[in-house]
Amino acid sequence: MAEQGADNLRKFTVGYVVGLSLIAILMIAAYLMVQKELAGLESDARVINLAGRQRMLSHLITNRAILLTESYGAKDALSHYKALEEHFIDWVNMQKGLQHGDESLSLPGNNSSVIAGYFKKMRPSFEEIENAVNTLLAQDPESTSMLYPASSSISEIINASPVYLKWMDKAVFQYQQEADKKHHALTSYQLYILYAVLFLLLFETIFIFRPIMAGIKSSYNKIKQTNVGMEKEIEERRWAEKLLQGHAKNMESALIRAEEVLNLLAKLPGLMPFFVSSPVYRRTKTIGGGDTIRRLDFQSQYVGIYLHDVSGHDIHEILLNILATAVVDDHKINPTKKAVSVPSIFLTEMNERLRQYCGETAHYVTAAYLLIDFANRSMKLSLAGQPKPWLISSDGTAVQVGEVGYIMGQFEIKPGAGDRYKDFPITLENGQLLFLYSDGLMEQEDEAGLLFEEKFEADIVPMLKGLAPDEAFKLVQSEFETHLGENSPGDDVSFVFIGCRPVDRYETIEFIPSKELIASIKGERVPLAVVDGGIGLIGNLDDIEEEPSCKIIDNISEAYEPILGKLSSSGWSQDSISKIKIALSELVMNAIIHGNLYSGCGSVKVEHILHSDVLEVSVTDIGSGIDDSTLPQTFDDEEMLKTSGRGHYIISMYADIVFFNGVGNKCWVIFKKDNS
Repeated sequence: MAEQGADNLRKFTVGYVVGLSLIAILMIAAYLMVQKELAGLESDARVINLAGRQRMLSHLITNRAILLTESYGAKDALSHYKALEEHFIDWVNMQKGLQHGDESLSLPGNNSSVIAGYFKKMRPSFEEIENAVNTLLAQDPESTSMLYPASSSISEIINASPVYLKWMDKAVFQYQQEADKKHHALTSYQLYILYAVLFLLLFETIFIFRPIMAGIKSSYNKIKQTNVGMEKEIEERRWAEKLLQGHAKNMESALIRAEEVLNLLAKLPGLMPFFVSSPVYRRTKTIGGGDTIRRLDFQSQYVGIYLHDVSGHDIHEILLNILATAVVDDHKINPTKKAVSVPSIFLTEMNERLRQYCGETAHYVTAAYLLIDFANRSMKLSLAGQPKPWLISSDGTAVQVGEVGYIMGQFEIKPGAGDRYKDFPITLENGQLLFLYSDGLMEQEDEAGLLFEEKFEADIVPMLKGLAPDEAFKLVQSEFETHLGENSPGDDVSFVFIGCRPVDRYETIEFIPSKELIASIKGERVPLAVVDGGIGLIGNLDDIEEEPSCKIIDNISEAYEPILGKLSSSGWSQDSISKIKIALSELVMNAIIHGNLYSGCGSVKVEHILHSDVLEVSVTDIGSGIDDSTLPQTFDDEEMLKTSGRGHYIISMYADIVFFNGVGNKCWVIFKKDNS
């Protein structure tokens, strides 16, 4: 009996789901169809309106031409002349837009063959009017000749106008007819879909709901004939067990989901100019544990690396970890704070936002926030209860840096107060490493009770001498895992190394483009600019002065060929080199065109370094810069033919990462070697 009931329930579920799915598909199809047709009707209405306006403009042109012959004086003739010129320009542009489409007028230009035929038939009269008006407008509007316009031109306009209006009337009428047909078709589609939905509902009622309900009723009557009390008790116990199991599964799912959310929010440190970061080590004591390391990318020349640890190992720790991570994410996407929040200010603001929750749960958050300025090759560090990072020198010595501030969430800290968080400046030199970590790392004991902090200072620091961030990461990871042995960590553990590329290995190519190169580029791209209040070409070859203090190049490739040669000798694939060549060519071209405005008086500086399978290139021009947030992120096939914005799109497509400085006249591109 129970099996029969379950079978009926399965049939009901399958039928119900299938029916609802079909209805949903029909409703979605109806919505998409209606939206498409409505868009077409809006476009048709626009076309009909402008076609009617075209008729009106034809009348106005004829009237103004006649009024020219009846002018009372030069002033009156000039007024009619200007009105005729204005109507004529709109009339010609709209005629072209109706035939071939015009994006500025929202005209699609997708005429039917009938309408295209009407436009073909009205072409002779259109051209007669056009030529006659051009003849009238060719006269000097300030001269007395405008008082006696050519009678032959007036006659041509008057004679051709009825013929033109005849075919334009037919075109307008045809536009209206075609729009009405579309409207009728849309109404029919809606009715057909409505009938289909009603049919499905009727089908479900007759062939699904009725049989299933009859089966359920029959099963219910049979169960009622048995010992109702015993069956009810068994069912209640079974339901209670399922409920408890469901709560347990939901709790486990919630914890797993919390970990997934944190992993989703965490953008780990990666490529950036000058500075180098290792992978991130993160090991939590519980699911959704309170250690988080994030990278914050800003619009300008900054990257932030943020680490926090949440107190406790319970559900409140998980919730506070998510809250604190969300606050960091809000800071990242808040455009009003991207350029102004130094680490101390940000920690102060974050502390204020966490105080309410922490005050209710007695939990707190410790954090370290490192703001990296790769344009000036400097960093600022602020600490909120986190241990001081280690600054490890190339000679194997190490010191702890920074000033430890209050934990977050428990104290009121006002901006500008004496107890606020402090910004500690850090400048990395060749071979130096900055080691950021959570307190769980150094507090971990081995089986003999030895703290990892003691082992780190005595044994590991000397071993870090001369290592790159990735190598240092692998060493500390291996030593920590050995220190743990078979034990699990007593607290959440996270750490990351920050280093820099060798300053003395950066190479610079500074050049100015030759007159021949500028002329060649102008032959391909001719942008316009405001010159003396009007529109004119940028740059003048006669005014170019080549500076002997810089290298003068005759070909764009001279700016980056040495770089490509290094890549080839370093085993980079030809496919990668080809893509890098395209990106660097666009980057240098942009500097000459958009930065230096085709000027041969200002230099372009190309700086690069090839280090540990990573190529970093920066290009600096003398321009006023750009706002990279306004650059397009995607291009369709037609837009790829444009010159504006296309270069940056190609660069971002081939480079692993692209950065701009705050002004926008310096761009960094980074490429990572593909070793697959």
